[in-house]
Amino acid sequence: MDTKALERYFNLYSEGRFDEAITEHYREDAHFWNTRIELTGRQKIIDWLCASHNGYTEKLIPLSIFFDTDGAAVELQQEFHAVTDLSSFYIRPLKTGEVLKTRGVCQFFRFQEGRIASVKEYVLLYKCDPSVFMAGT
Repeated sequence: MDTKALERYFNLYSEGRFDEAITEHYREDAHFWNTRIELTGRQKIIDWLCASHNGYTEKLIPLSIFFDTDGAAVELQQEFHAVTDLSSFYIRPLKTGEVLKTRGVCQFFRFQEGRIASVKEYVLLYKCDPSVFMAGT
């Protein structure tokens, strides 16, 4: 994986082409963790992304990418575009047509054999209610 491959991944993701983004870049046995969920397996990741983006689109904009020998850290800006009213959106309620931009997201990637083996996503909580990330605790 290199900068060009990661940028392609983020572009596909931002276009809502989750199946293509994940299939092309993730290992079959990939792991994905964020503040709300932990998944193992490429198809489970695809299924969760498709289901969780109901009512909005999400654009991921890499602000900086740092590589080491077997991975990368990527600081992201997110743009959420509501296509319907989202009274229970996990950050805050959104109205149809509203755009919410956030910063403070970092994803840590581990690569194996040229593909993404794992992603861990961390979010700064200074601008949102941290309880949205504590479901099930």
